[in-house]
Amino acid sequence: MDSPTRSFGKYVFVLGAIFMAVSCSRPVSDSDDDGPESARRMIREANLETAHCGVLVLDVATGETALGLNSGRLFTPASTMKLMTTYAALLQLGADYRFETTLWVPETNAEPGVVTHVVLRGGGDPFLGDREWEKNAPAAFDSLASALAARGVTKIAGDLVVDASLYGSDIIPAGWSWGHL
Repeated sequence: MDSPTRSFGKYVFVLGAIFMAVSCSRPVSDSDDDGPESARRMIREANLETAHCGVLVLDVATGETALGLNSGRLFTPASTMKLMTTYAALLQLGADYRFETTLWVPETNAEPGVVTHVVLRGGGDPFLGDREWEKNAPAAFDSLASALAARGVTKIAGDLVVDASLYGSDIIPAGWSWGHL
C-alpha cells in the first residue's frame, strides 16, 4: 500500500504532466461563439480584466467545442509552482479562508466621533499587494473608511499606524528584483 507522501507525489506528477501537456497543445477550435451562456457569463464576471484568459472545453463524445473563449490565442504558461502553492494553501487554510485586514481604534476618544489614532494591521490580503494597487487602492481605503464610519468615527486626530508585525523585517526575498513585486 502506498504511503500518503508517495500518493501525493504521484498526484503532483500526474497533475504536472497534464498541465504541461495542455499548456503546450494547440487549440482544436478557433470558435469563441460556442458554449453554454451561463459559463460564458461566469467567466466574464470573474474580474479578469487584467488577466489573459483562454478557455477551451470539448465534448468528449463528439470532439465539438462546448465552450470557447479566446481559444484561438496562444498563451505563455504561468509558473507551475503556483499549482503547488495553491494546493498547499488550500490544505493548510481551507477553501473558505479569508485574509483579514483589521483596524484597531482606541477606546479613549477626545470627543464623540474623534479618535486619537487608528492602527491598521495587515493580514496578508493579496488585494492590498496587487500589481494593480493604484487602481485598487481607492476601493480598499473606501472599505476601511466605511468600517470606521460604521463605528461612529468621523475624524482621526492623530496618526494612522500601520502594523506589519505579521511579517519579518526582510519583506523582499533575496534574489528578487523589483519587477517581481
